[in-house]
Amino acid sequence: MGLSNRQYAVHRGVSHTAVAKVLATGRITAEADGTIDPVKADRQWDAATDPAKQRGVHALQLGVDTARGTAVAKAAIGMKPVPQAAMTAVNETLSEAGAPGDGAWFLFLPPYSPDLNPIEMAFAKLKALIRKAAARTCDQLWKAVGQVCDLFTEEECYNFFKAAGYETE
Repeated sequence: MGLSNRQYAVHRGVSHTAVAKVLATGRITAEADGTIDPVKADRQWDAATDPAKQRGVHALQLGVDTARGTAVAKAAIGMKPVPQAAMTAVNETLSEAGAPGDGAWFLFLPPYSPDLNPIEMAFAKLKALIRKAAARTCDQLWKAVGQVCDLFTEEECYNFFKAAGYETE
């Protein structure tokens, strides 16, 4: 027995409407009892979907590859390489402003993705913890925020950057 449409939507990281659409168009097939085999459906969905147009958890690897600047990921999303002239101009501007040149490096980011933004990961945790605190007044909210902020460890913040694809030492 497989998953219901809604359960499969949660598994896949998409809306139940998206699951209904791919079922209706035949991109994935349901079992005889109307349920969805997640392994089979994931294979069918991935085979019938352009990776550059994927969203959600199944596109995370594409996002990580993009953050690392791989040529394959850049080609998949149509990202153009940064011209050498632009990097030189930025370097000159930083030098004129007195920025140290030794050991400095550039990190050109891909188009915006919340999966690649460490602050989005921190905000997601912050919002969940504040909801859990169930603060109903301004005073309660500020107390909850003060208590919740203490729950962010240095290691966890480091992992937010690591998960977003930033180089960490």
